[in-house]
Amino acid sequence: AQINMKDSTVQVVAYWEKGEKYNYSLKTYDYKITGNDTTWTSRTNSIFSIEVIDSTATGYLLKYTSLDEMGTSSLKGDEDFSKKIEKLASNIPLILKTDEWGYFEGIENFEEYRKQLNQVIDLAFEEVEKLLDAQSKEQKLSKKEKKELKDQTSTMVSKLKTLFNNENYVYKSIEPLTAILTFHGGEFEIRKEYTSESKTPSPFEEGKYLNSHNSYGVYSYNPENSVTTFFLEQVYDNNQLSEATLTMLNKLLPEDKKLTELPENQKLEMSILTMVDVHTYTGWPTYGLNVQLTTSQDVKKIKKWEVDIILED
Repeated sequence: AQINMKDSTVQVVAYWEKGEKYNYSLKTYDYKITGNDTTWTSRTNSIFSIEVIDSTATGYLLKYTSLDEMGTSSLKGDEDFSKKIEKLASNIPLILKTDEWGYFEGIENFEEYRKQLNQVIDLAFEEVEKLLDAQSKEQKLSKKEKKELKDQTSTMVSKLKTLFNNENYVYKSIEPLTAILTFHGGEFEIRKEYTSESKTPSPFEEGKYLNSHNSYGVYSYNPENSVTTFFLEQVYDNNQLSEATLTMLNKLLPEDKKLTELPENQKLEMSILTMVDVHTYTGWPTYGLNVQLTTSQDVKKIKKWEVDIILED
C-alpha cells in the first residue's frame, strides 16, 4: 500500500480504472447553540455517485451525479424556492477533472452545466408563472397588479440565474467531494504536524478571502487495512475576521448608524476542521467530516457535513 513503515511516510495516489463507481451518503447539519438551547436551521440526507469515465496519463475524469435528497429547513419564501432550484440543479451531472494523483483540478463541463442549469430554472419558473396566472384570475387582479407580479417574478429569475451560474457557487455545491480529495498527491510524515498560512474563502462575501493559519497531517493510520485518516484545521485571522464582520454589518445599517468599531458581542472566532479517511491502497476516500464553527460570546454556530462511502455486500 502507500503506507511506508520504513521511512514513516504515507502518500495518497489514485489507482482508479475507467468504469469504477461508488455511491456516497452525504449528511449536512446547520444549527446554533445558545447556552443550553440548540436551534436547527436545516438538515439534509442525500446520496451521490462518483464514476471514473476516463483515465489518462495526465489524470482522471470523474462523473458526479446527485441521486437522492431528503431534508428539512426553516427557510421561507424566496429562500425556500431557491432551495428547490438547488435540488433540481443537483440532478445535472458534473464532470470533474483531477491530476494523475487524484487531486481535484476543476470542472470539465462547466459551460454545458451552466446551459442545462438555465434551462432548469426557466422550466421551473414556467410552472410558477402558471400558478401566478391562476391566482391572478382567482383574485381578480388588475393589469397593473399582474404586471407588478410578473416583474417581481422576472427579478427573482434574474437573481437566481446570477447566483447559480456563479462559478464560486458551483464549486461550493461540490465542496464535500473536492474536500475528500484534498490530500491526494501529498506525501506526509506520519508523526509530523504541518503548518502553513493561506487564504480561505470569506464567510461573508463570495469571491473574497481572509488569512488563515492551518495545521494538517496524518491523524491515524492502519497498515493492516490500508486506511489513513488525515486532518486539516483552518483558523481564521481574528483581525481580518473582525474587519470583514464590521464591513458586512455596515452594509446592512443606514448611513447615520454605521459603526466605526465592532461591538464586543459581534466579535467572532471561526475555524474549519476537515477529516478524511482514504483507502491508500486504491486512493478511494471512504469517509469525510467537515465542521465549520463560529463562536460569538455564548453563541456557537455549526455548519457540518459528513460523507460516507456505501459499500454493497
